[in-house]
Amino acid sequence: MALTLGNCATCGRVYNTRHGSELCADCYLENEAARALVETSVQMRKARCLSEIAADTRLDKTRVRKILRDAPVLARDLEPEGTCSQCGEREALASSGRCVGCQLALYKSLGDVVADVTFAPRIKPSETAGRMHVLAAVQEKRRRTGSYRFNATPQSIKGAIF
Repeated sequence: MALTLGNCATCGRVYNTRHGSELCADCYLENEAARALVETSVQMRKARCLSEIAADTRLDKTRVRKILRDAPVLARDLEPEGTCSQCGEREALASSGRCVGCQLALYKSLGDVVADVTFAPRIKPSETAGRMHVLAAVQEKRRRTGSYRFNATPQSIKGAIF
């Protein structure tokens, strides 16, 4: 059995990452306890806004906001509190700290960046290097013709369909 080590995202301690978590066992248990406190505050005590949950659980608002972002079911019925952290004009959503307009603008800008990256012209390996290795040449030809080992597309090198 291989031992894979990593650093905890919260405390920085070294731990075994075998289970795929980004937190060590102590921080994971502490995080689950905080999540249970927030869940109890929302469901049992009927806390209506972020400041009530923070006062009830004695956790800071940023930690409560992160827990609500990770579990959006808990933040569904909460009332907005305060102003938007980005524009400072409208009421902020309880889960993110931004208003609806700023949240939509953020999503749109992320979508624009993804579209720019996706449809950007790609540089061929032959343009970047003076000599192309044989394996790179074969992979480039397979990419152009679509003739891979599995699920080959029915096209010839010239592009005509068989």
